[in-house]
Amino acid sequence: MLYHDMFGNTDRGGLNAHFESIFPYWNDGNMEFKDIEITSLSPQYAYSIMIQHTWGMAGGVPFDTAFRRTGIARKNEDGE
Repeated sequence: MLYHDMFGNTDRGGLNAHFESIFPYWNDGNMEFKDIEITSLSPQYAYSIMIQHTWGMAGGVPFDTAFRRTGIARKNEDGE
């Protein structure tokens, strides 16, 4: 599995600190998802692929980027 995080690696248990450090980048940003495909792998797991387009301002500097995004999801105890 290839994993890439645009804002650097996130250590296990370090999501909150990571989120707080990148959140200002998204204050003036927009996001859209295109070409979403969801595939069931088993009764408990599925994965999705899509193109994520993100644009806006970060610290007064405009940005506009698009990339393929892959996600894996697992049902919770309630089957959701």
